[in-house]
Amino acid sequence: GKIQSVFDEIDSLNQSGKIKIPLYKGLEADFFEYSGWDKGFERALDILKPNYIIGSCHFSVLDDKIFNMHDILKQPSEMKDLLIADYWRREQNAAKSGYFDFLAHSDLYKRHGIGTEPRFIHLERQTMDVLNQSKVAVEINTSSLNKAKYQHSDFLQLLSLIAEFNIPTLLSDDAHSISDLGQNYQHAEELAKDVGIKHFCKPTIKKNRFVLERFEKQRD
Repeated sequence: GKIQSVFDEIDSLNQSGKIKIPLYKGLEADFFEYSGWDKGFERALDILKPNYIIGSCHFSVLDDKIFNMHDILKQPSEMKDLLIADYWRREQNAAKSGYFDFLAHSDLYKRHGIGTEPRFIHLERQTMDVLNQSKVAVEINTSSLNKAKYQHSDFLQLLSLIAEFNIPTLLSDDAHSISDLGQNYQHAEELAKDVGIKHFCKPTIKKNRFVLERFEKQRD
C-alpha cells in the first residue's frame, strides 16, 4: 500500500505540469530463491507496474538462515568465506533471473571491508561475466567513495572488471538524503575513465518500462 501511494503521487505530479523534469517509478528489490518468492514478486510487479527494477542482494543465506551485513561481520573467517561465496552466487542468479534492469552495489561486502582478499577475485570475475551474458547493467555506487573501510584499490578493481567485460553501467549516488544527491559523480566518472569504462546506460522509456540503451560516452 505504501509503495502504491508513492507511485500514485508520482503519476499525479507528472500529470500536473508543475514539475520541469519527468519522475519515474522504480523499485529496488532483494533477490531471494525460496519457494514462492518469484510468484509473489511477479504479482507485485503486475500490480505496481514500475518503470524500472533494481536488483540487489543485501543478505546471504546459509543452511536456511538469512544473514544481514551486521550478522556476517560477527562471523568467524571460515563462515564469512562461505557467506561471501553465497553472495556472489546469488548476484549471478539475480542477473540470470530476467527480473532486473540493473544490479545495485555489487561491491556491497567490500564496502564494509570484507571479501577483499585475492581469493574472491575469481567470483567477482564470474559475476561480471554473467552480467555481460545476461545483458544486465551494473551500478557504480558513488557513495562507496565515502566508506572508511573501503580501500581505493578495491573500488578500482571492481571498475576494472566492469571495463574488462564491457558491461553497461550507471552512476548512482544512492542518496538517502537531499544533501547526498549527485555525491562523488565527477570523481567516480574520472576513475571509470582511467580504467577504461566507456559504455554508460542511457535510460529511455518504451511502453512504460525503462530501456537501458548502451551508448559510448564521448571523452576527450
